[in-house]
Amino acid sequence: MNPIVFNGNKLRWKFGNIWGLSKEGFMSEKFKIGHIDWIINISHQYDYMMIDLKCTSENEMEKNWICEMSGKFRLLKHSGDGKHIITISRGCYHAGLGTSPSARVIKWYYLLLKNESLILDDQVYVEIDFNFNYYDFSKHIENITDMIVTVNDTEFHLNKWALGSRSKYFQDLIINNLPGETKNVKLENITEHHFCLMLASFYPFFETNLELYYPDLLEVAEFYGVPSLHQKIEQYLLVDTELNVIEKIKYAEKYGYENLMEQSIDSLKTGLEIKFLQADREFMALKDTTKLRIMNRLLDFV
Repeated sequence: MNPIVFNGNKLRWKFGNIWGLSKEGFMSEKFKIGHIDWIINISHQYDYMMIDLKCTSENEMEKNWICEMSGKFRLLKHSGDGKHIITISRGCYHAGLGTSPSARVIKWYYLLLKNESLILDDQVYVEIDFNFNYYDFSKHIENITDMIVTVNDTEFHLNKWALGSRSKYFQDLIINNLPGETKNVKLENITEHHFCLMLASFYPFFETNLELYYPDLLEVAEFYGVPSLHQKIEQYLLVDTELNVIEKIKYAEKYGYENLMEQSIDSLKTGLEIKFLQADREFMALKDTTKLRIMNRLLDFV
């Protein structure tokens, strides 16, 4: 049974302007969310309500910021007499806003209770309370910044130890050059946005929006040798419901995602599913070791 019931073809969400300030407090201007798009989906694997929110800031965020929103929301509804307001559900969210341009699609997940159902109609509206936080890489920080990385004329003021301890590329760059030679580094094979998302993979509070960017970020993680980014991508692929089994197996094989490989093969529940998989033209391009693991799975049904 679908835990969310829709009355009518379109939901009408009632709310005013939503405002947020950075936790650090040194921004003089508020960021206003000007445009809201809601899409509600239900996962067939887990019971959660997924709300996609497209938000546009009045102020264009710089290319060398990474940002996030976190907080709580309540879905409210007018009672039958129209005089009282009742809370029909509440939840919390943590969403990565990414980088410039300021229009971003972010996701909120509301976990539904086992036997809970929601009836959503034009009397339902949402109340949101959130914090807006970010890291600003455009400024030099005394005793911390000791490297400037330039990507397409955009400067990122960073710390060598932070980069070298998380990226094999930067570790080799720092080890194989004199200290003065690594104060200014220029990168030409990556965009500002993808570089920000790479940095976001090892900053503690930030959740990268992988659904939109993971194919490109796979190449970034591989070229720059960033284990934390590979880990986040594998975690995303483990719960992704859009990719089919053969696509997940190909990613697992190419990037050494053992958990993804094991989950993908274990998801084959019948011998017929495996035979359909073997008939896929992409099956023949898999490594022999992968084919053998799939064949061993087939033996479980003999």
